[in-house]
Amino acid sequence: MNAGEHALVGRARESQMLSSMLDALGSGRGGALLQIAGEPGIGKTRLLRELCSGARDRGYRVVAGRAAEFEGELPFGMFNDALDDWLMSLDRGSLEALAGGLVAELAVVLRAFEGVAAGRALELQEERYRAHRALRLLLSAIARDAPVVVVLDDVQWADPVSVELLCHLLAHPPRGAVLLALGFRPSQVSAKLAATLAAALRDHDGRRLDLGPLSRAAASELVGSATTSSSDHERLYHASGGNPFFLLQLARAGHIAARRPVAGGPVGEDVVPSAVGAALASELSSLSAPSLVLLQGAAVTGDPFDALTAAAAAGIADADVLDLLDELLRFGLIYRTGAGREYAFRHPIVRATVYELTASGWRAHAHARVAEVLAAREASAAARAPHVERSAMRGDPDAIGPRTRNP
Repeated sequence: MNAGEHALVGRARESQMLSSMLDALGSGRGGALLQIAGEPGIGKTRLLRELCSGARDRGYRVVAGRAAEFEGELPFGMFNDALDDWLMSLDRGSLEALAGGLVAELAVVLRAFEGVAAGRALELQEERYRAHRALRLLLSAIARDAPVVVVLDDVQWADPVSVELLCHLLAHPPRGAVLLALGFRPSQVSAKLAATLAAALRDHDGRRLDLGPLSRAAASELVGSATTSSSDHERLYHASGGNPFFLLQLARAGHIAARRPVAGGPVGEDVVPSAVGAALASELSSLSAPSLVLLQGAAVTGDPFDALTAAAAAGIADADVLDLLDELLRFGLIYRTGAGREYAFRHPIVRATVYELTASGWRAHAHARVAEVLAAREASAAARAPHVERSAMRGDPDAIGPRTRNP
């Protein structure tokens, strides 16, 4: 996720770490691994671009690619995106020299070697492990002339054979001055890759940055003149949770979403900038269907929300709620507030997005179910009224009667 082409704000510590890693790479101390993890929009891509810029300034070779969400069936797509443009700029002799006799193996992975292989290509299923070794040796060969920085972004979308190759490189790093830098959403990587990433940090020279929200001061600096008052800044910060991409999008949209909703009430209409909605929709697409329905029920219920009320809104049995909540917690979309069965959304804008992405008819029925639950609990008229308002049918006497009065 791209946090925008803005000045790098609030990441001084992380920038210093990147600079130190690049200096170490150029000093002949061998290669390294950098993992940058975080939610959509938190600044992973922006830091990776900072890394690439610093590497180029030092005269290093930089190759960068990213996995695509809807290209999961394209074998080795992430590695071709990173390496093919540069490799295809080389002549046949240079490619053969870099391949070191492993042209056929490399042709399994990289399109640039297909013409050079001249009928010597190997079968992917039978020879992919030899291809893994060949790519490792290729990166080592490229690093003979200058340090190499290999950047792979959005790794959570990588196709299965790219993941298999990446796991091999993590377990068997290339020799020489090769820095492998990865950007990913930790909640969406496969269990196999997550385990390999953890093992690589334990067994090899590597660092991991888990990016958190910007501080209030950094957030105010980032939005700058897009807002005019400290109260505007605070509303933006609350709505975005300090996520830099969300901050900028909300500011550019006139910070409508920052002004509503209030903490426990239903969300207003059309409050989420389209770019924010698209980013979060991509994240939500990895949820199981039942967990997504529970999250929609929670968005209708409020923020923070009671777990059993959210289950009622979603039409989900109480017995199934705990497992579904665990999935939502694992994805980092919600968190426990510490008050009984109460949970809250990661940021208010997450709740607003989930609400807006939910079909209006389903929302109305969900609001009706919440109103019924609250009435059974003898909740106040103020607590019930927003749900009645969004679910009452024309001519419904309960909408102006007992359901909106204290018993």
